[in-house]
Amino acid sequence: MVPPLVGGSHGVSGQNCWSVNYSIRRVCLLRGSSVDIVSTYTHPSDYKITKAFWFKGKTLRDLKDDSEYTGRVEYDGNKDNYHTLRITDLRETDSAEYKFRMITDKDGKYGDSLGVQLTLTGLKVKVTPATVTEGQSVTLTCSSTCPLPGNTSYTWYKNNQTRTETQQKLLYLDSVGSEDAGRYSCAVTEHQHLRSPEETLNVTCKTQTPTVYN
Repeated sequence: MVPPLVGGSHGVSGQNCWSVNYSIRRVCLLRGSSVDIVSTYTHPSDYKITKAFWFKGKTLRDLKDDSEYTGRVEYDGNKDNYHTLRITDLRETDSAEYKFRMITDKDGKYGDSLGVQLTLTGLKVKVTPATVTEGQSVTLTCSSTCPLPGNTSYTWYKNNQTRTETQQKLLYLDSVGSEDAGRYSCAVTEHQHLRSPEETLNVTCKTQTPTVYN
């Protein structure tokens, strides 16, 4: 699970104001992983919240009433005006904007006009250059369709064996030889069960110029 998206500076806060705040507006995550999205909120002190929920896109339908999220959505609210949405087993169809909404006992309803944009991605290994000859250098990139959080750590594999020389999204091989050829894949270290498909690195033998004796 990724770290929670903690509510923060956006919006106006105050005892007699309405506000819903998110510190992060966009997040890219792996399909199959989980996420906690946290909002902070305020409302007039003489109003009491009777329902607090999250919805997707432009609909006002509680996610817990959506069959696509059955068994995958949890809410966690507390007395400090935090409300957390947890979604597990993230799917491609979960890519959307999520918003928090509160309903009060005096017919007051409030939700921010903007929410948190969640985008789902998988991983893929890219080999550069695509054709490699012995002695050349090659860069393998663990790529995604959207940028994962900057502190993401990666694990690399060759022929299903873990490589330990780097935890970065780039694997740099200098002066490759036949021993470097093989099937490479990568994963986010926290989610090694969500490994990318394998990509084969082929290393071509260097052409030797025959020696001619007179």
